[in-house]
Amino acid sequence: MKLKKNLCLVLICTILIGMFLSKSVENYITPVKEGDELQVTRKQQHIEAMKGGANPNIGPTTIAKDFKVDKNFESHLPLIVIDIGKKTIPVTKDFKKVVDKNGNEDVIITEKKQDPYVKGNISIIDNKNYHNCLGDTPTEISNMKIKYRGNSSIKYKKKQFGIKMLDEKGNKKNVNCLDMGADNEWILNISMIDMSLIRNYMSYNLGSSMFPFTPDCKYCEVIFKDGEDYKYQGLYLMMEKIKQSKDRVDITKFKPKKTKLLVIC
Repeated sequence: MKLKKNLCLVLICTILIGMFLSKSVENYITPVKEGDELQVTRKQQHIEAMKGGANPNIGPTTIAKDFKVDKNFESHLPLIVIDIGKKTIPVTKDFKKVVDKNGNEDVIITEKKQDPYVKGNISIIDNKNYHNCLGDTPTEISNMKIKYRGNSSIKYKKKQFGIKMLDEKGNKKNVNCLDMGADNEWILNISMIDMSLIRNYMSYNLGSSMFPFTPDCKYCEVIFKDGEDYKYQGLYLMMEKIKQSKDRVDITKFKPKKTKLLVIC
């Protein structure tokens, strides 16, 4: 009987503490109210583009079968130009299908002992008039290293990329890509199974109206450069990588020796 009373007391205390902490977290992550409406500080690309008079009819409606484009290629979206020369990005993951005794299929992913990154440079063309051409002067240039990103998505023809910005000495370099805040790690995201190419963009923008730490993302068109040739890669989302940082998840850096209590609700 005494044990049951103690368990009930512990349960009631846990519920009360949980209610208090959840309310505190909600107040912290909810955008500030102005009048009866929530103030959303995230600049959404499609709204800003419409206000700025962007013309979505700029640029070609078809691409050659070999995906080659020239310096006259233009778009109302930012252009991301990747130059790794004659190098190829290695696929460092192996996929092996296994079947258990009950006939259930699974895939085992193993990582090769190989550096997945290839060094090169990146150029960003993002003009304020929403008219971007490959022949324009880049608004941002940086050294970088790039790799394929993802697990099962690596098997698709159109792959995702992870990018780390570098300075001339090969050290980390923070770059403010498409006005999303300066950092050295970025993602070029695409979902081959989403034929609309809008699911991730819509989800992240809806999430940002409630949770300020939601990764920022903007549409762009990606082109790989090889010498004087350009090869079109398609529509992508330039995204923030989730990490502790001033312009990402702006929380105190985790220090195990100094941390006394961690509460997860």
